[in-house]
Amino acid sequence: MPVADPSFSRLRVRPALTAVTEVVALAKGLLPPMSVWIDDELDSLPSASRALRMVWRRVEEVLRYGALDETHVSPGRDLAFLLLSLRRADEIIRKAELDRLALRVSAVGDALAGLDGIGSVEQLWNACPRAVSQLGFDRGMVSLVVDMVWTPKSAHSDREAAWTQQLVESGKRSPRNINSSLPEFDLVRSHKAILVTDVQQRPDIYEEVVRTSRSRSYVAARIVANGNLVGFIHGDRYFSRESVDDIDRSLLGVFGEAFGHVLSRALVIERSTAVQSRLSSIAAGIGEAVTGLNWSQDEVVYPIPGAPGDRMDDLGAAELPLSDCGLTGREMEVLKMMATGVDNAEIARDLFIANETVKSHVKHVLRKLGATSRAEAVARWFNDASRR
Repeated sequence: MPVADPSFSRLRVRPALTAVTEVVALAKGLLPPMSVWIDDELDSLPSASRALRMVWRRVEEVLRYGALDETHVSPGRDLAFLLLSLRRADEIIRKAELDRLALRVSAVGDALAGLDGIGSVEQLWNACPRAVSQLGFDRGMVSLVVDMVWTPKSAHSDREAAWTQQLVESGKRSPRNINSSLPEFDLVRSHKAILVTDVQQRPDIYEEVVRTSRSRSYVAARIVANGNLVGFIHGDRYFSRESVDDIDRSLLGVFGEAFGHVLSRALVIERSTAVQSRLSSIAAGIGEAVTGLNWSQDEVVYPIPGAPGDRMDDLGAAELPLSDCGLTGREMEVLKMMATGVDNAEIARDLFIANETVKSHVKHVLRKLGATSRAEAVARWFNDASRR
């Protein structure tokens, strides 16, 4: 992938950084000193752009207020040369930024294309951080979010494999409740990705993970699958010693949204395959049971319509249609999954909810159906399905 190749990016960035460095040195020698001057290391296009803006503002102040200091500037030739150099550096920076943006956008498509052949949900989670590194980040991490609890799932770094394992293990030992003090809380409230700077100086971070990462700045995006917030994606440029910027934030946001759709499709396929397999197993079991009964025609008693005790005209509470039992949409979804034979842990995993939440849903289902067991509730579901 072209963007993941650092040398490929440096070939385009280096001329821009050189041009801006020369302009900054020229401005410091020609213009009166500022109370706040450019002390940032020019190590990236964003830092170079900020430096150019500061020089432009200083030149505008000098021209507007006549603040030229004759001991610093020859009013004509030197200032004109500085303006010419500024315009040339601006053009170089703008072209480099456009080239970089085109490469990064292309890399998003390439990274997503690399996920197309992956059908397993678990494999997709593990492949996600590697795809993030293809977007131009040095390191990528994906985390699960279940009931507002954030737990790292997997991470990837081409240069420091041991770090990824340490980071994930540290996070799994100390899952973090997502509250309003965390920068990632904005991902819960909004679809927009976030950019976090001065990371090691901030008190409002996931300390067990961020301190381990040693990151200076990072971007993060959310993952939404089937309408539910299921995870976060993080990326930084730790080894390049570059700060992430708004372009990084936007691109990771686009990738996170697209990854959510890929994950949703895999979840549906995986769930459908499991349901089909379990239904086939149930059908085979029913067939064996019927064969073992060896019923004869004479042993079957058919009810006479209208006869005393006929239940067709007067359905009891236990035979009401499920649609009349007051089940919520989520409870109906849990009941359908119960009918496939899955246990509470599998239901919780597939619906991205906690085990305790599943237990609560099952309890409500049994109460509303008047059932005394899961088997009785499942029987009601099959009976209702046969009447439809």
